[in-house]
Amino acid sequence: MTPTMKKKVTLLALIAFLGSITIGQGAEVLTKARTTLQKWVETRQIIAEEKTTWLAEEKTLLDSIEFIKIEIKNLEEAIVAANTDIGTQDNTQKELQEDISANEEALAVIEAAVPTFEKKILELSTIFPAVFLKKVSTQLRRIPDPDSDRDLNVSAEDRIQNVISILKYIEYFNGLVTLSSELRESDGEISEVKTIYVGFGQAYFVDENQTTAGYGYPVIGEGWEWVEMPEIAEAVHSAVLVADNRLPAEFVNVPVAIQQ
Repeated sequence: MTPTMKKKVTLLALIAFLGSITIGQGAEVLTKARTTLQKWVETRQIIAEEKTTWLAEEKTLLDSIEFIKIEIKNLEEAIVAANTDIGTQDNTQKELQEDISANEEALAVIEAAVPTFEKKILELSTIFPAVFLKKVSTQLRRIPDPDSDRDLNVSAEDRIQNVISILKYIEYFNGLVTLSSELRESDGEISEVKTIYVGFGQAYFVDENQTTAGYGYPVIGEGWEWVEMPEIAEAVHSAVLVADNRLPAEFVNVPVAIQQ
């Protein structure tokens, strides 16, 4: 029997009971019965309302629990992702630190080699022609003198850049044919000559009258050795005119000094 059928049977029984009460029993019994029935109905209404409220609160609670479960899941996924990112960042940081260490080691090696380069450049500067010295005079002054106690207060990085700059100038000049006007003494007389430098390997000079001529070669630590050779004046003069763009290029036969 369903709950609804039970309710109907109960009400019918109650009505039959009320109908069986004799008039003689009086109005008091009827009043009590009606009061009891009213209270029963009110109780059922209260129970129904409480049940409806509870069901609504239960749904809200279940929805809240489901929401919290989703939030927990999202938080767990975020934690996993964060741990992954932290691992990636740790690896990246480790790689960067390794790169920094490698660069620091390389820089330390270069810094240790800088004084050697500077010393070699100072030795080479003894064969720098005047026309080349004008280009690197500032850089040369930045090189600390190994025989001096004077501190130029130049950082290692600046010294490295300075050495690189001078080496670039040297490489560039060594691949050129450079024409320069110079004063040279010959037989006690000083005259102006045109000098052609073939890099740092050879040089040839001649005056305008082609009476003074010769060639030179560098000796590191001592400078240039000059050899007078008037017989090459015409050839050198032709080479000067070619270098000065006053003659078209042509083959010029001049001596070459080969150092052992």
